[in-house]
Amino acid sequence: MDELQPLPADRLLTFLIDGYLELTPRDMTEHDHRVLYRRAGELYDLSRLARSPTAHLDILGDNLRARVPEIDRVLTDPVIEGALTSLLGPDHLIHPHSYCHRSGTGDQIFHQDGNLPWNERGHYRSHRTDWLMLFYYPQDVDHGNGPTEVVAGSQYWTVDHEKPDGGWHPGDRIDRTVDPSVFDDEDLEARDRHQAAALARGLAVPDLDRRFLHVPAGTVVIADYDLIHRGSRVDGHPDPRYMYKFYAARVREPQAEVRDTPGAEGDVPPTIRPELRPVVDARLRHLRGVEPPRHRTAPGRATDDLVRGREDQKVAAAYRLGSAARSGDVAARRALVDGLSAANVSTSRAAGHCLAEAGSAGLGPLVDA
Repeated sequence: MDELQPLPADRLLTFLIDGYLELTPRDMTEHDHRVLYRRAGELYDLSRLARSPTAHLDILGDNLRARVPEIDRVLTDPVIEGALTSLLGPDHLIHPHSYCHRSGTGDQIFHQDGNLPWNERGHYRSHRTDWLMLFYYPQDVDHGNGPTEVVAGSQYWTVDHEKPDGGWHPGDRIDRTVDPSVFDDEDLEARDRHQAAALARGLAVPDLDRRFLHVPAGTVVIADYDLIHRGSRVDGHPDPRYMYKFYAARVREPQAEVRDTPGAEGDVPPTIRPELRPVVDARLRHLRGVEPPRHRTAPGRATDDLVRGREDQKVAAAYRLGSAARSGDVAARRALVDGLSAANVSTSRAAGHCLAEAGSAGLGPLVDA
């Protein structure tokens, strides 16, 4: 393999803030992308002819790399492999689950991908950069052929999937109250209103940054596994939009392998959303394999935000409390310990993330829990 091209510092920071990056493979040609577009169409033709209830798995899914060996040129390209190495370490793996998606006339609801392999139960999402999604588009993508839409910066937030009886709601939709059939309605403006209302109702975080991914043929989007996203409808385009999807995973903790990155909290741009700032700083330090800074005291509102704030405020407050607890702030540690057993699941979830950030100060409560 040619020498890898690691992510420069500014691009890595963009990933940690926005939750995704758009990349262009270095060694692939327009002909390569046309071939992979044609091969995607052939997969769907074969799936239709097979008339098998498991064709979506056997043909479009987990045998994808065997059926379309040319796709490995995407995964091994120096730019793509370099980015994966920067984010996941040199010995990362490509998970065996994959899929070739085709856009249609319906709209997906905003969601986070469920736990592998088949979303059969809920799971605890990690803020650390341990899992990535990889989307490869072999054709130009614009408004007409069904672009992916993402909510930039949403990878550190989620919604409650737990039931009072200890079970889990199936799937990972951001809003479970909306009837999915509304996203097949012929009234497209009504669909869009339902989409916006469902996202606002489900996540309840203001000023969300929604972005359609309009990209040229051959673009690879590497996204945090937990980034909130959806597939949008075809709108008058005669040709289908295909997307090859893969997952990549870390296999060991970072060992200061990402060196060309900012290192202090002051290097995280002051212009980013305030609720993201402590999370991004912690994730940056984790990738560099260095200890987080010690703050003797947490901000006065942190405990209140952890209990009564929005999802984004709770997460930010918990990170600030975790930093203070690591430095010996007994009140901050107590706030996280109390939060871990809170009846409010979002408070408990945020506290759990950040007791881990508190180092040895949080280890005992986590083991007890």
